[in-house]
Amino acid sequence: SYLPTGLLAEEFRKLAQAAKEGDRSAMILIGRNIHALIAALVAKILQLANACKDKYLKDRLLRFVDPLRNYSTQLK
Repeated sequence: SYLPTGLLAEEFRKLAQAAKEGDRSAMILIGRNIHALIAALVAKILQLANACKDKYLKDRLLRFVDPLRNYSTQLK
């Protein structure tokens, strides 16, 4: 039942700080961390969608996954 949203927020804060400082190597490392956290979030969303009996909610959850994956891939 755990979602890594708090960790994601912290990593995005770190990414913004690294970008502000122009620290490219930190930006790459943090981007990879965000990618891993989003992958965990996507896995949890898929698990929730598969257990969902409400077809509308299940559809909404599944539609949320692709944009997350695309965003995550750009950060990798």
